[in-house]
Amino acid sequence: MKKIVSVLMLFSLLCTPISAHAEDRLLIYPDTQKQIDNLISDNDENKEYIQDVIGLFNSKSNITSKEYNDLLVDVISTIEKQDRKTDQDLNTAYIKMASEILSNDPFKDAYDNACNLYSTGILLVVAKGANHTADYMKHAVVPYEKLGTSYKPSNVTHKKDKWAETLCTNAAFSADVTTKFENEILATGKNYGVVSGTFSFTSANSSLDAFAALHKVDYTVTFTKQSNGYSAVYKISDTYDFEDNKVAYDNFAINFGNKYCHGMQVQGYIKPFKITITY
Repeated sequence: MKKIVSVLMLFSLLCTPISAHAEDRLLIYPDTQKQIDNLISDNDENKEYIQDVIGLFNSKSNITSKEYNDLLVDVISTIEKQDRKTDQDLNTAYIKMASEILSNDPFKDAYDNACNLYSTGILLVVAKGANHTADYMKHAVVPYEKLGTSYKPSNVTHKKDKWAETLCTNAAFSADVTTKFENEILATGKNYGVVSGTFSFTSANSSLDAFAALHKVDYTVTFTKQSNGYSAVYKISDTYDFEDNKVAYDNFAINFGNKYCHGMQVQGYIKPFKITITY
């Protein structure tokens, strides 16, 4: 990916609603602006991604205002589709959890014992260098006083941090994105465009941390041609959830740990949440 894409790092725009820079000649049409506002109001986590997409373009971009607005509408549609899938995955996880969950054990000792073993597992995960996996495991824990309630862990967002860089520059992930980029943008002669898809981090193509923390993710990447090549902004989303997977992970330790965590989830001691990564 590094050979064809240089990622443009920008400071976040502070104004609301989001619009093109004042010195830019490209215009955001009122209908497009309304769609942007609606996208952000529905999910504030999309604000940074849209800011970065807008930041890809300026008065030197080889694109008309109409093409610019068509692209923004396409980006919005793609992000909305990705968000709906993530929300559906999260809802499905909770529905499945509700169908499997056992009656909450009235004895706090059972909860404490399970969580103590879970905490030991977290220490082992840290020892293996999978710090983000450990952080997600901690975040998923339901406080004892919240058992049996509608409590849900908050969503987790990574914005242009080292973790986001590690994931978005992963060689296998970049190869997957590049194939779509070449087929859907370069091959059509476009100077800009948006691609999306699903990617699985495995023990063979990524770090243990990426494999254990995320595994299968959805993504959207928006491209535009600059004087020095193509620039891009990324959005990756996932639902942190433990399933009693019928298709085993390709790692015994991860497979074993996943089954224990699934048991914790069935008990209601941990719960799923959404993860969003922008870069």
